Amino acid sequence: MRRQGYRSTRARGFTLVELMVVVAILSILAAIAIPSYRNYTERARVTAMVAELSGGKAGVESLLMEGPLGPVITPAEVGLNSPTELCPKLTLTTYIQPGQRRVKMYCGGKGTVAVELWYSSNGGWTCNAISMVNPYDWAPEGCNWSFNENP
Repeated sequence: MRRQGYRSTRARGFTLVELMVVVAILSILAAIAIPSYRNYTERARVTAMVAELSGGKAGVESLLMEGPLGPVITPAEVGLNSPTELCPKLTLTTYIQPGQRRVKMYCGGKGTVAVELWYSSNGGWTCNAISMVNPYDWAPEGCNWSFNENP
């Protein structure tokens, strides 16, 4: 006689192979996602550093138009707060050459990335982002990127 509707009373679960496949897939996804997230956060930090320095652009230009400058300008003279969380080391340095005056605004000291904004009386503004650890391009658009192992 046959039993109809026989059900196994054995509990069903995942096999070891199925669990190993799931762990392998999650490991691959994590290996891709974690570096991408780090790059995203570093790019955002560099962009914020550039934005923070950009607040002093008008002050630098007006100081250069007013006349002779000393070798060092304080951040307060151009309207910047110092130190800040992003820029604990914020310096402004002037370079006087025949027919050209240049000012460098430097933001660095925290983390592994520094940002420089250069103003030239002949060429306007240029931006440089410098990494001390990773040779990844974290610079925002319009900003040059360089890798410097020995700052």
